[in-house]
Amino acid sequence: MRGLADAAVHGLSCFGSVAKRPESRYIKLHELDAADSVDCRFVETRTRDVKTALVTALALLLAGPAAAADVDGLWLSPSREAHVKISHCGEALCGKVISATQPKTNPNFLDVHNKNPALRSRRVIGALLLEGFTGGPTEWNGGHVYNPGDGNTYRGSLVLIDDNHLKLTGCALWVLCKSQVWTRLE
Repeated sequence: MRGLADAAVHGLSCFGSVAKRPESRYIKLHELDAADSVDCRFVETRTRDVKTALVTALALLLAGPAAAADVDGLWLSPSREAHVKISHCGEALCGKVISATQPKTNPNFLDVHNKNPALRSRRVIGALLLEGFTGGPTEWNGGHVYNPGDGNTYRGSLVLIDDNHLKLTGCALWVLCKSQVWTRLE
């Protein structure tokens, strides 16, 4: 034990719970001389506590990203109108509309605002809204966000705030960005 070794190096005698300096609970070994005595059980316990704390801190540091919640799942948009299934598509994340409240002016919920005229007849249900997001385990960048409300595609990023909240940010230009916080459904 390191505590006993330090005590021996300083020529200290270790016995029972007797210490020559009772006013100081934490005795610094480098301040003691050969005439002092110290409780070796305390030194051993203190050394063991420090080792345990260091091992625990290292384990938490290494396990931190692995312990983060998985972003895969069903998410609800803040307007509470769309359910989006986020999953891994190869090496990147993507998100597809699973269900949504259909507007009265567009009962078939077609992608009428899409900039590509060939896609205006497709249904928004099943359409890919998020694609190409890479990174992790709690932040993904480099992806694109499609907004069926205006038919535009934006540069995007995702940040997993906690197990049940995801921040989605879309940017038209570097300074023109808008964020939403989505809530996990499952």
